[in-house]
Amino acid sequence: MYGGGAVILLGRTNMFHFNDPKEAAKLREKRKMRLNQCLSGLLSSFSLSMTDLSKSCENLSAVMLYNPGLEFERQQREELEKLKSKRKTKKGKNEQYLKLELEKRRLEEQEREQVMLVAHLEEQLREKQVMIELLKRGDVQRVGEERRDLGEIRESLLKVKEA
Repeated sequence: MYGGGAVILLGRTNMFHFNDPKEAAKLREKRKMRLNQCLSGLLSSFSLSMTDLSKSCENLSAVMLYNPGLEFERQQREELEKLKSKRKTKKGKNEQYLKLELEKRRLEEQEREQVMLVAHLEEQLREKQVMIELLKRGDVQRVGEERRDLGEIRESLLKVKEA
């Protein structure tokens, strides 16, 4: 990006570029030559069309406006925007993860409650089955007793009839 020399960056926007004095003199000479060429081109462009004049001005702007510090600053801003975008995306994913975790916990709690309810209902069912068995046994016993009683009554009636 830069020719020779050293670049020191302080903060985000303060950039210092140091060149070898000989190299700096060469760069100044190149700039002067480009500027002179552009200026002479501009002077001769009075006779050119508007399109040619526009192109000459663009070339002049490119030469005069190029600033390595501004270019570096622009790149730093782009990198900062990318980082902000990534942070935003990551934050959104973290929020989604937290929502999913809360939903998972809610569903797990609901499952525990349902398991407890099923266990309670199973216990009630067992108790009712035991009661039904007891009632059946009691009914069988009563039927047996009633049969004996009826048998005794029949025998008594037969004895009374014979007598």
